[in-house]
Amino acid sequence: MIMHKPWYQRLYNYATIALGMTSFNYNATSDTYKQQLWMQALALVANLWTILSLPFIFWNAMKRSSTIQWNPMMTNIDYITNIIRSLAVLYIILKRPKIDLVNYEVFCKYRRLRKTYLALLPRVAFIERRMNRLICAKYINVSILVIITAVIFLQGSEFEWTWSNYYFLLMVLQTTTILRLTIFNFFWFLWSICHSLKYVQWHIRHLLQETSDSVRHGKRWRLNMLAGDVHRILEAHWQLSELAWVLMRNYGFLALAVFLDEITSLERQLYCGIIFTFDHRAELHLLVVGTIYFFAMVFNIYLDFLMCDITVKTYYACINQLDSISAMNVQCKALEETAEQNAK
Repeated sequence: MIMHKPWYQRLYNYATIALGMTSFNYNATSDTYKQQLWMQALALVANLWTILSLPFIFWNAMKRSSTIQWNPMMTNIDYITNIIRSLAVLYIILKRPKIDLVNYEVFCKYRRLRKTYLALLPRVAFIERRMNRLICAKYINVSILVIITAVIFLQGSEFEWTWSNYYFLLMVLQTTTILRLTIFNFFWFLWSICHSLKYVQWHIRHLLQETSDSVRHGKRWRLNMLAGDVHRILEAHWQLSELAWVLMRNYGFLALAVFLDEITSLERQLYCGIIFTFDHRAELHLLVVGTIYFFAMVFNIYLDFLMCDITVKTYYACINQLDSISAMNVQCKALEETAEQNAK
């Protein structure tokens, strides 16, 4: 599961280890997924630091929310967002060892599948171009969200440059990045599966065309040769669907928790935007930053749903095409039996 650019991969590896999200490192050059002692120690320290800091972060966030006494609804939305975010981060950290094992299992199966069934497939330019655009858009959008989170925090009128505020800013960025990278990790694995499914679909389409020509011209020998290719592509399709199922089973609740955090944050941002847009005291740079953040969050949610939608549609498109190949083989056998009976 390789990212489009090598430096994307390195930055992602270092960020996830430093944040305590994983104790594994993926080397794109050697195509290995290794766990080392220093990675485990760093991840453990980061996890303990985050868990011990969560009460302070939650208390500080609730204190900041309570200052909005002029608007109880906005205060309540802030309370809900902070509660969901704290619980989601705590759940992600506590489940980290299991997620590491799942990621390792998925990676090993995917690498074996790629070397066994997908390595012989030629690269298709339009598939590579379309899929690389998706992963790059997600990567850039997540980076924008993390940066704007820091900018919004620093823009607060009550912010003072003290050591406690420095610490709080650092922990806000850490918890925000953990949430963003958790869903990015899910997106990345799903993107890798969908990327391979696209090649499976492309190969099945060519097999369907060759099978159709063979049936039309009665080339039974050609159908026998294509049977091996159909069997291999069936096995690849089945294994990719199994990987998707493992991914959904282990990331489903995590994705739901992050999605709830995104929805509540989106509601808060929309509510604040509506209020401050019509407030003559609102400063222009605050409105600009808030608008960028709002549309970045909308685009982030859109990319997540788009990735799921493309994967499901590609999966079922492969099934329909395989059914068509099977139907052609049955038709060809029936024609042969009819011809033999007529000859007798």
